[in-house]
Order: sequence, then structure tokens, then C-alpha cells
Amino acid sequence: PQWLTYEKQYTPAQRTYSLYAVISHIGNSAIGGHYTCDIRQPDGSWMHYDDATVTPTTLKDVLQKQAYLLLYTVEADDMA
Repeated sequence: PQWLTYEKQYTPAQRTYSLYAVISHIGNSAIGGHYTCDIRQPDGSWMHYDDATVTPTTLKDVLQKQAYLLLYTVEADDMA
């Protein structure tokens, strides 16, 4: 998901987490295959990193991938 929330420890304000990177694995096992990464840029656009190749991508494409690892950041504006 693009956003995660966790309310129990942070009431009344809600802490929100925003997706900023997705690491994907292509291959049959974790010890073999190939890893790529999609990272949200400061302007909100997304870039796909595959070894020395960097290409633009979209959030829609990122969210449709088989993710190996999802990385989130806390949205500071939602913290009290």
C-alpha cells in the first residue's frame, strides 16, 4: 500500500507512513536472481534503478510489483 497508519499509541493525532521505496527480486530464490529498486524522488516522481540503468516509472507501476521489501517514512505533518 502507498500509506500505512497506526493510531493506538499516537492518539489523538494519527501517525502516517508513506511508501518511499520498493525493492523487488526477480528469480527463483533469495540467493540467486536479480534485485531492482523503485524510489520516490523529493518532487514525488518515481525512478526505477536496475544496476547502472535508471528510468522514470509511475506509482501505479510500482504498486503492481511483487515486492521483496517495502520502505516507508513517517509523514512529519501528521505527528503531534
